[in-house]
Amino acid sequence: MKLIYITFIVINIFSSCTSYDDMLDALEAKQAIEKLKIGMNYSEVNNLVGNPFKKKFTQDSTEVWIYITGIPQTTFSQSAETLSNDYKTAVIFENKKLMGWGEKYSELLN
Repeated sequence: MKLIYITFIVINIFSSCTSYDDMLDALEAKQAIEKLKIGMNYSEVNNLVGNPFKKKFTQDSTEVWIYITGIPQTTFSQSAETLSNDYKTAVIFENKKLMGWGEKYSELLN
């Protein structure tokens, strides 16, 4: 019985859209975001946190970088695009300088 359970878990992990590497990347991004400092430029943020999942601009030309910073264990069948905003973090730039990040900017995730 134990072997069947383990086999089922392994098959689920390897046949899913979200991989173990994705989970590690999300954890690393979350830890790196905790080290951000206001005023950093694009390359400093990119060197620290890595490439964002998505970049976009608001109507007032604020640049928003979106990082996946968590993946719940139940999402192995989901892609990053369908993850809840609870598992994403917005990093905000104005005039090419880091202005903020986190829950305060969650409305910019959509």
